Amino acid sequence: MPTLLSRKKRFILGGLFVFFLLATLLSSFAFVKTEEKKEEEVSSSVLLPEIAVYCLIPKELDESINTYGSIMFCKKVEVYGKVEERIKKIYVDVGDRVLAGKMLAEAENESLRIQVDLAREEATGREATFQLSVAKLDKAKEEVERNMENLAKLDIDIQQKQVEVQRYAQILSNQRVLAEIEGISREKLREAEANFLVTEMSYKSLQKQRSLMEIGFREIDVRKQGFFLPKEKTQQLELFQRLNTKIEQSEVAVAESEKRKAMLRVKEAELLYNETFIRSPINGVVIMKNIDVGQKINRETPLFILADIDKIYIELPIPESDLVRIAEGQQVFFTVDAYRGEKFLAKIDRIYPTIDLKTRTVTVRAIANNSRRGKGYKLLPGMFVRASVVTRKKRDSYSIPMKAVGEIRDGRARIYVVSLQGEKQGIVRETWVPLRYVGETYVEIEPVILQAGTLIAMSGLDFLYTGIKVAISNTLTNIE
Repeated sequence: MPTLLSRKKRFILGGLFVFFLLATLLSSFAFVKTEEKKEEEVSSSVLLPEIAVYCLIPKELDESINTYGSIMFCKKVEVYGKVEERIKKIYVDVGDRVLAGKMLAEAENESLRIQVDLAREEATGREATFQLSVAKLDKAKEEVERNMENLAKLDIDIQQKQVEVQRYAQILSNQRVLAEIEGISREKLREAEANFLVTEMSYKSLQKQRSLMEIGFREIDVRKQGFFLPKEKTQQLELFQRLNTKIEQSEVAVAESEKRKAMLRVKEAELLYNETFIRSPINGVVIMKNIDVGQKINRETPLFILADIDKIYIELPIPESDLVRIAEGQQVFFTVDAYRGEKFLAKIDRIYPTIDLKTRTVTVRAIANNSRRGKGYKLLPGMFVRASVVTRKKRDSYSIPMKAVGEIRDGRARIYVVSLQGEKQGIVRETWVPLRYVGETYVEIEPVILQAGTLIAMSGLDFLYTGIKVAISNTLTNIE
């Protein structure tokens, strides 16, 4: 009986030992599995490489060249006095804004005004002499025309008188025949002889008168002066007037010359008088005044210096290597120390044709509008500027930073795209994309290959490959 009980007891104790041993083994195995799972999770999160990525977004990009320069006058003029007189009045001071034609100063001018009056009086007298000579010429031409008309009338009178002489000669001949046969009395014969003689004398008188009047109007007179007598009466009149009024024509020429000289003396006197009123030749600002009231004008020293600064120039040195990227009309954004944070706009209007051999740069000039600040201007000549020349501008550009490019070959770039989709999240894929443009800090790619929002690796490019999984540490959207 005791032996049977002891055997049962030993069997129960053995079963309990086995149960506890199995429970201990199972709990130990579960603990080990849990620890292994934790170690795998920890190891997996620790071992994933972290990289920075760039999010591809279409944007407007400007490629530019940064440089420096200074502001210059767009236009500057020196105003000199042209009369050696003393300054009577000054109307402006340094800093005053003036318009073209505005009076700057006035010199003493009483003696010059008197010279103007005298010159005008002389010109009036010369004008009267000229008009008188013209009237004499016109009268001489009329006289020529009358002489030609009188010659024509005289020719008619001579022809009529010649017919009358012939008639009286015939009558006289008939009377003589009748007198021989005593058909008429001696008184009748003497009367016939007297009529014939009177008519003949009148005819010869008309011929002598014509010979005197035709001097200067004969064809031989015309030929002696190197002309041919035209057939048209109007042309004949013009020629005879020109040939028979040479004295009057000379008087007109002399009087006209004297009149012209007198008018020139008037202009000279007026110009000299007007020079006593010193005016601004441009719209601008007085930047220097070098004369005071009472001082005598020195024609070799400028009285004022004026500058037009409504527009200003900035001159910028551009490296020789960047010359091909520069063109007239390109925008230039610049800043000055006086207005920190404010940007001004200019445009290139001149590229100088020489290169500085020391600095290997070419100078470009840009022009900008100058805004007003109170009574003055914001931008002043001599200011130092920091400028950025925009050499290329692109809208809706699919561009990525140069840091994200592993290699460029045959017009394509090697990049690494990081997936965002489900189980493939963080998986890297090597991709070759065709290029549109290669700049200094970025490249522009064809937009048909990648879509907006694509993530592109920007760091760790040396160890990336297709299929590797990475963790994203930073996402950038700006091209630096």
